Amino acid sequence: MGAAASSGIPEVARLALKLGASFTILGTVKEAIEVFKPDHVVVVSRDYGEPVVPEEYASKLLERKGRIMLVFGGIDPAPSKDVAGLGDAIYPANTRSRLGPIAEAALILYPIARISQGTA
Repeated sequence: MGAAASSGIPEVARLALKLGASFTILGTVKEAIEVFKPDHVVVVSRDYGEPVVPEEYASKLLERKGRIMLVFGGIDPAPSKDVAGLGDAIYPANTRSRLGPIAEAALILYPIARISQGTA
């Protein structure tokens, strides 16, 4: 059993219940797209993504109408070529190697949050 199964998933499920939110685990990104039906899919992939400046990309992303799904890789495997092909594949510009999912999420989500809250 991996770290996510033994500690991460139960912790997220507990937090979701505490906040009155839902939490879903699906087997693949394709399944997530089928279930949630986003209007736009963005896959963060160093191997297959186009380099973007996060602040500029966030502005363009928030101009899109509809629901947006962001896909980040796990600790070890980055999104595969097949997964990257399911949406707009991007990666934070000016990085020398894969940063890992937490850093990638922070670089992509922080400017989105600032712009959407009007603090950018």
